[in-house]
Formats: sequence, C-alpha cells, structure tokens
Amino acid sequence: MGEIKLVMLENIPCWYELGWHPEECTIAVHIHKDVLAKYDMTLPPHYVEGLQKGFELGAFLNGSDGRFGFGGALEYRGVHGDFLDIRAPMPPVRKVTEELCKRCNGTGKDEDLDRECLRCEGEKQNVIYDHHGTHAVSATLSLLLEHLEFYKEGTSASVPQLLIVRLGMRAEPRAYFVGGMYSIPLVNVLKKFSAQRDAPAMTDAMRSAYDRMVGVRPYMERFYARVDDPNGWLNVSCPGQACSLNPHHDGIREGYGYEFSDHNVDTAFQQLTLLAGLAALHDAVRRELT
Repeated sequence: MGEIKLVMLENIPCWYELGWHPEECTIAVHIHKDVLAKYDMTLPPHYVEGLQKGFELGAFLNGSDGRFGFGGALEYRGVHGDFLDIRAPMPPVRKVTEELCKRCNGTGKDEDLDRECLRCEGEKQNVIYDHHGTHAVSATLSLLLEHLEFYKEGTSASVPQLLIVRLGMRAEPRAYFVGGMYSIPLVNVLKKFSAQRDAPAMTDAMRSAYDRMVGVRPYMERFYARVDDPNGWLNVSCPGQACSLNPHHDGIREGYGYEFSDHNVDTAFQQLTLLAGLAALHDAVRRELT
C-alpha cells in the first residue's frame, strides 16, 4: 500500500493544489488528471455517514449536475490543463431577517451602553446565525482532502506539491481542526518573504472570506499572516479567541518543510477563513516558483 507522502521531507510531483478566487470568493481544489485516472475517488461511506448524521447534512452528491459533496456544496468547473477544478463557495452565516430586533425593538441602539445594539449591531432587524452551509462545505472539504492525502502513486506534474491541508470536524462534543504540512519549496519561498514579513495576500483572502460569511465589523479586524522567523516560521490568525495556525515548535529544520496546526478554531467559518488564507498562500508561492 505504501506510506503517506511527506512533502516536508522530500519534493514530490503535485497531485492536488489549492487556489483562491477573490472575484467570486471561492476556494478551489485542483486534482491532477493522473489521480483521477489511477485512484478511486469514491469516499468511504462510514466517513460520509458519520458527518452527515452528526451535522444533519444533506445527501452526498458525487458529481451529478456538476455538484459534489453534502447537498452539492461544491461545484465542478471542468478540467483546465492537467487539473480538474472543484470550487467551494463561502456560504453566508450571518443573516438579517425581516423581523425587528427583539433586544432593541428596532432602534438599533443600546441605550444603557450608549452604543449600537449588541444583538443586531445597528441593523435594527433580528440577526440569526445559520451554520448549515459552512458545515456542508467544511465537511465535504475535510473528506476530500483526507482522501487525497492517501493517494500513493506518482503524477506526471512538472511542479511540486506545495502543501497538505487537513480539516476535521466532530459533532459531539463539537470541535473543528485545521492542520497540515508545508513543503520544502514553499518554506524556501517563505524564507524570501521574511524580508517583508507580512503576507498581505493571505490576510486579504481571509478578510474577504470572513466578510462574505459573517461580515467584518471594526472590532473584528484581527487578520494576521506573518513570517516571524528567518527560517520561514509562518503564524496566521483570524477573529476569535486566539484562533490561529502555527508551526510545530520542534518541526522546523534547515532544508525541510514543517507541520502546522490550529489553536482555538471554534467554528466551520473560521476553518474556511484560514483555508482561504492557505489557498492564497499557495497561489503566491506557485507564482513565485513559476
């Protein structure tokens, strides 16, 4: 059967890519044609059923009518060059209803605190948070990326795999996970980024994704992507209680890539926000290398 490829230890021809499309606020997963030809892309039923039941998701579609995943959460966009293009939209979570806000009675203000209403934040109408769409997208991506990681054959790609991303979700108790590996070529580029330190492409993508799903208010402007070490030590964060991606402290060695993992990811929309940043990083590094 072979072993899982460790892109932090060796250069391996690309078998999938991530991408960020700001004009439509979507994350892309590009799967190399050799994977599609050699690998059974049918996802394990027990994985599908577990997430489906735990998060009350819709039927899992395998490409019918151009849709893929729970409730058709992802879209097939055809084959471009050597890669199948699958897109994941950022679903809205924060929704304004037609009802007046019950806390401020439609004034939009909190008279006691002399500020905007804490519940509707000045909208004057009742605001609800619907996580079903982000759960469907995150759950689909978690299964797809996990399945792709176990692909053990080579590909004819002329470019290297740049990163591996792992998403995880658990219904009881509710929990979310983001982690993965940065490849040797990606870390080598991060070392060059260290001269400017900040990675604005990542923060721009995260802000756009978060704004599409939840809306960004002034007190939420905590988007951060920064190379904090000459060896390519990348720290990333988005709004939340110290919600971040960080290197494993013992994992950075000269000439190698390294593993990264999350801290305090509490929602699927935070997962997708961080993933949007990683997708934008992938784009920036691929451009740098080509």
